[in-house]
Amino acid sequence: MPTTLKTTTAFAGQVPDPLGPAWLRKRREEAWARFVERGAPGPKDEVWRTTDLRPVTSRPWMPAHAVSGPSRTTEAEATAAQATLPRTHRLVFVDGRLEAGLSDVDDVPKGLTLCAMSEMWDDPVLVRHLAAVEDGARHPFSDWNTAAFEDGAFVHVANGTAVERPIHLVFLSTAGPGAVHHARTLVVAGPTSQATVIEQSVGTPDAAGALTNAVTEIVAEDGAVLHHARLQQEHAEALHLAALRLHAGRDSTISSLNVQVGAAMARTTVDALLAEEGATIGLDGLFLAKSSQRTDTYTRIDHAVPHGTSRELYKGVLDGEARGAFTGNVLVRPGAQQTASEQENRNLLLSRKALVDSTPQLEIHADDVKCSHGSTVGQLDENALFFLRSRGLDAEQARLMLVQGFAREVTERAPAVLRGRLEETLAAWFGEGA
Repeated sequence: MPTTLKTTTAFAGQVPDPLGPAWLRKRREEAWARFVERGAPGPKDEVWRTTDLRPVTSRPWMPAHAVSGPSRTTEAEATAAQATLPRTHRLVFVDGRLEAGLSDVDDVPKGLTLCAMSEMWDDPVLVRHLAAVEDGARHPFSDWNTAAFEDGAFVHVANGTAVERPIHLVFLSTAGPGAVHHARTLVVAGPTSQATVIEQSVGTPDAAGALTNAVTEIVAEDGAVLHHARLQQEHAEALHLAALRLHAGRDSTISSLNVQVGAAMARTTVDALLAEEGATIGLDGLFLAKSSQRTDTYTRIDHAVPHGTSRELYKGVLDGEARGAFTGNVLVRPGAQQTASEQENRNLLLSRKALVDSTPQLEIHADDVKCSHGSTVGQLDENALFFLRSRGLDAEQARLMLVQGFAREVTERAPAVLRGRLEETLAAWFGEGA
């Protein structure tokens, strides 16, 4: 059963300040009321049964800017420099606030709006889409985010605009134990527009014991093509909750990649809606966990209308005593004929103590569809290891090569500017584990 927030010390006194214009304050108040009424999910909640939320609900939280670490500025600059990707338009937020000095928006092309939300609270696109859809039943912490976030990234690609450079959004956490940082992103791709958006969540050395509660809303209007990637590299002792909401219009295409590497406990919820005919959504994911890390992913693809196409591939690599979970739900509503959907989850265990829980689900209410799902859990192939070692590689080199090969099916679908970074991240993760 849910935990009533009125009696939960983690959220006591957390009613947020009424930031923003009247329309936003109203949505904040409604979101906070829902959050308090529903409470935090419990172990009997089917959507959250694989996620242990006690690290989140067992302690009080304060806004990150009130708990900043002693070396906030220096560490933020160093971490931002490490996260920077070449030839991108970049916004950097530190503990929920825009850092103009670390951002790079000097060469933004015509037709692209890239700024902090607080600079354009009354923009009609922002007003229409920000927190306009209530999905707290599957991810109640998104309501907490709506009620409490200070600022966020606003990306609007105008009708017919093709943005050549990727858009890079960096969210840094610098505050220490007991600090919560509410990251917020809204991306709207206008009709027939094209863009690539990369989000990155990273923590400085001071961010141990902090919580990031992130919400990303993505809307692709008719005929738009949007490539999205999200890389989570929080501090190894931090906590991370994320909600990603995708809305695909007529004949639009959204491809979204989600990579989870950091945090002691990470939970990602993805809600993808094919709202108009001809929509296509692709979800790819890679989660890496070692030591005592816990990582949990829940995805829901909603085929609301006919002639929609979805594809999903998530892979997990776990070592040490790590625990992972993947739940993928595909819903085909009544009347959503000519739907095509493929879902697959594959997991690789590098340790006998690592565990993963995989639950693919199909819920079909139409009779003219083509849907499939599958799930596998296995270990490294001993014959393949022997073959590589017989060619001169040592044991760890051979293991790394096989792990890289396993992950590459996902990483090669990342935006080109991010692929090298993902290869480096995987090699570093494997080296630390070894």
